[in-house]
Amino acid sequence: MVPESPRDGLDQVIRTLCLMLLRDSVAQVRWSAACALGRLPQVATTIVTRTLCYAALHDPDPTVRSQCALILAQGYGSPQVKETPPFVVTPAIQSPMEITTILMLSANPRGTDALRLDQERRDIEEGLRRSSQRDRFRLETRVAVRAVDVRRAMLDYGPTIVHFSGHGAGAAGLVLEDVSGNPALVSGEALAGLFELFADRLQCVVLNACYTEVQAQAISRVVPFVVGMKETIKDDAALAFVVAFYDALGAGREVEFAFKVGCSEISMVGSSQKDVPVLLKKPQGVTMPMSSPKNCKIFILTSDSQQDLKDTDQLISYLQPLTLEGNVIIQSRKNIRAGDNKQKKLEEFTENADLILFLVSPDLINFYIKSRKIFDLAKVRSDSGKACIIPVLSRKTRYENTNFGSLNTLPSNGKFIDEFKKRADAFYDIANKISEILQSKLDQV
Repeated sequence: MVPESPRDGLDQVIRTLCLMLLRDSVAQVRWSAACALGRLPQVATTIVTRTLCYAALHDPDPTVRSQCALILAQGYGSPQVKETPPFVVTPAIQSPMEITTILMLSANPRGTDALRLDQERRDIEEGLRRSSQRDRFRLETRVAVRAVDVRRAMLDYGPTIVHFSGHGAGAAGLVLEDVSGNPALVSGEALAGLFELFADRLQCVVLNACYTEVQAQAISRVVPFVVGMKETIKDDAALAFVVAFYDALGAGREVEFAFKVGCSEISMVGSSQKDVPVLLKKPQGVTMPMSSPKNCKIFILTSDSQQDLKDTDQLISYLQPLTLEGNVIIQSRKNIRAGDNKQKKLEEFTENADLILFLVSPDLINFYIKSRKIFDLAKVRSDSGKACIIPVLSRKTRYENTNFGSLNTLPSNGKFIDEFKKRADAFYDIANKISEILQSKLDQV
């Protein structure tokens, strides 16, 4: 082995001192590193000069900036360089610096509205980098996340803060991705169950996505602070909120103060959505109740058109979290196997269902005309109190003259799903109302 030369050792000392000057969180240590560099005339290298120049311009402490400027002005090894620290040194032993790890998860699956996720990550990272407490934060990112990625990232980093950017679907869950990049929902209860395993480190969860208050409520039972959104929030407002939130954390402020700064920033950028973010705190002595509606069968009745089947799949994806405990079953045409009698199967599903959803579209009305018997069977079960029928307005059509034309419909504002600017808003409303209906059924058991 070739022995290390004196110059190699000196270069290592120079690199260490430069890193201390640039990255140490204690001003006194940075000041001492600058003095050490200034006392060595033989090391007037480019890296040292650049390091001192950067610190003279950007160090958060004025005494460190002035010391670096003095070294550059007087030259390395100058006797005029101050060596008496202008700091009050306490004899107490300082505890090691605690690092706050922020795990930033993002998902923008196919078929969902495009979001400015890269800009959000870049702006948060830039804000933390320029903050006075920058060395206390570490930002880790995962993009296009699937459920398995969330679990792996939690194990890899043991974060203090989890930040999610993407789409929310209210009671149905957060919109992650599957292996093909399509939407895949994960419920607030499932996330809370995972986060509870990391309660020794996890202090805050930020859900920067529309309609995430319901997930925030579930997660807040196991995490001290959770930020969610009550309704749709525009990209500009959401970005302004999170950047200001992390700027405040980077300045050493507490979560509650940072939340207020974020809400204030929404108003500062000219938005009226400052009341959309909500901060929930973990109640003392409360554990998460894992309950869901029990013994309920949902049947989604549609035509066999490709568009109706596609809309059925999307609706099922928003309702899927209701099935996590195995007590809610969702059936549709896709449960009919090759060789089955379709008409008999549809009648069987109708006979056994507690909740029957008619996915209303022009194609369904044509099916209604041809196969009235199934709709009449559903109406009989509804009138006898054995089932509940809800017409779900999918694609615009006239349905008032059908046997379900006078029933209350979803979405709750009476609009068809296709009339919503964002279809996710419609599916969120539908899933939320159906969850409430099933919960009321559970309460009656």
